[in-house]
Amino acid sequence: MRAPLFALIIACASCGGAARAPAPPMPRLDGPVAARATPDDPFRAALPDPGSPGALAAPPIVERRLKNGVRVLFVERHDVPLLSVRVVSDRGADQADAGMPQFWERSVLRACEAVKWWEVNEAWNDLGAEWSATALPDASILDVHVLSKLAEPAVELFGALVVKPVFREKSIELARQRLRAQLVIDHARADGQLELAMARHFYPAGHLYREPWAPLDVLDKIKPGHLEAYHRYAFTPAHVTIAVAGDITEAKLLPLLERAFGGLTGPTVGPQAPPPPPPATPPDPRFFVIDMPDETQGHVVFAWLGPERYHDGFVSLAIAMGDIEDALFKKLRQEKSITYGVHADAPLGRGRRLITIRSSIDTARVGEAVKDVFAVLEARAKTAPGEAEVTEMKAGAATDLVRFDRVDSTAASLGLIATYGRPTDWFATAPARIAAVTGETLRLAVERHLPLGGVRVFVAGDAKKIAPQLGALGLGTVEARGPKGL
Repeated sequence: MRAPLFALIIACASCGGAARAPAPPMPRLDGPVAARATPDDPFRAALPDPGSPGALAAPPIVERRLKNGVRVLFVERHDVPLLSVRVVSDRGADQADAGMPQFWERSVLRACEAVKWWEVNEAWNDLGAEWSATALPDASILDVHVLSKLAEPAVELFGALVVKPVFREKSIELARQRLRAQLVIDHARADGQLELAMARHFYPAGHLYREPWAPLDVLDKIKPGHLEAYHRYAFTPAHVTIAVAGDITEAKLLPLLERAFGGLTGPTVGPQAPPPPPPATPPDPRFFVIDMPDETQGHVVFAWLGPERYHDGFVSLAIAMGDIEDALFKKLRQEKSITYGVHADAPLGRGRRLITIRSSIDTARVGEAVKDVFAVLEARAKTAPGEAEVTEMKAGAATDLVRFDRVDSTAASLGLIATYGRPTDWFATAPARIAAVTGETLRLAVERHLPLGGVRVFVAGDAKKIAPQLGALGLGTVEARGPKGL
């Protein structure tokens, strides 16, 4: 049968009659072509005025309680037909055994008694919803984002997960496999090795912050009963806040939340004490190089122990960190082109989290970049910026801290009130706190929280090339080590 078919193909390919005439050549342009006028020519004639950053306009926040004592924070807005619900427990990873919160966040969204665990994803997809679970050091969070017309089925399914989750072995085994794979990836990455090195250096043995991830043998021992116990511990009326933003009225929302979350019960004890603070920053060495010769860059982190929990000087510190980030970006990226970016972070936290400045640097110029960072920090700690500089720094600072531009970001901002125990007028009073910031308060924030004597510098990269550069700076002892294994 193949021969006749092959002959037919050849015959068809040979058909077509007379040969086609060659196509005419493409016309050539002998000179420049005049641009055609368009209606938006005046608009495109000059760059638009960037304008000034928008001021923080905190929306009215309604605070209510369900009959079981669960707090509700609500912002009503009807600009888009969307609804975001964030359920926040102020108990997080810093109050649980290693690995438990990470296991919980990967399995709780399938832990529904009324729906088979492998069908829960389909139930959320049928609603067109976005959903997630997150375990932070200070909070355990569940989110759902859905069209407001589907609020009732979405919130009822959401409530079933929160009030009475059922963690099944098959679902947990799937989460275990994913966690094991992620653990292998994290240990192989430069940023993972940096997190591990910093935690081991700053926090003593037994401290909850010392292990960024649970060891493999711990992951293998977690069972459904452990996750149910963690969930019951975290999600009790005394510790849960439901933050809602979107296209729904209070009259419709509260009965819906009552039906969905009214069955939540548990102890009414207060929050657990924060983890013990670590000791003062250890002495030398000051520089730690994690030898990863296959890395094409040096991944650099400047790290300090941060203050305990939220503090009154946080606004000044956050603005100062933004200023330092901008200064280093201009120096290292725009002027020297030895990095793609710089990130400075001063997190809020229940315990003493780490303040960090991070950047990935051209391996051959890591020492030069580290010297520049020290110079910027020293200058900011010695000299207060002028009034004009401070005004520029403060512009838009409020909207950098919290966001109300979208429905989901509004619910997330409301969740911060629950996580950090802030009053409901925290956002409304933020402009006044920002206005009170001066050049001297910015200088003091750097001097107090970013002391040069307390900083430790961690670098992941080719130790043979990077360690000599750091040693040549004469700023402290350099220790090179291999990456930590599983």
